[in-house]
Amino acid sequence: AIAASSAHTMRENPTPNADPDGPPPVVVYLADGRTPYQAARHLLEGAERRNRDTVLCREIVLSASPSYFRPGRESMGGVFEPDKVKAWTVAALAWAKRQWPDQLASFVVHADEQNIHAYLLVVPRVKSAAGVWKLNSKALFDRERLRELQTGYGEALAPLGIRRGEPGSQAEHSEVKQFYGVVQAAKQ
Repeated sequence: AIAASSAHTMRENPTPNADPDGPPPVVVYLADGRTPYQAARHLLEGAERRNRDTVLCREIVLSASPSYFRPGRESMGGVFEPDKVKAWTVAALAWAKRQWPDQLASFVVHADEQNIHAYLLVVPRVKSAAGVWKLNSKALFDRERLRELQTGYGEALAPLGIRRGEPGSQAEHSEVKQFYGVVQAAKQ
């Protein structure tokens, strides 16, 4: 699954909603190696697993609304102001490194879709009192921590004029296949 995620991130496999002629992914950060997969494998080395079902890696997507990246031209997908992209990338990477100083495997920026976004791989390893790395996704990604991450990301981007979405929003999650189905139907 990590290899498949890395292949998607690096656009080694077709991505239906991405512009095939769009810019390639920009690898901004790798813990080690040449791909997100290699970086995640590096962080997994020596980390203890509780059992076969232990979460090895978390995929995270960071972005901001189109109104930040292309003010007044929100409906023009794929159009971005380079200075705003650079400022957001620097701020988002700094925030991610603060959140996961020993867990962030990769940070890759995609500009080949409707909106700029960064794709991160985070290995949920936590150092025990004995100094041993143990995989513990719940320690880093429980419900309360996820709320804190959303709020903290918004606070980190506030100097750019970006604010957090509404806490407790009743927006419903769509499965990726469902979402792509709606996108394809709209294109037709």
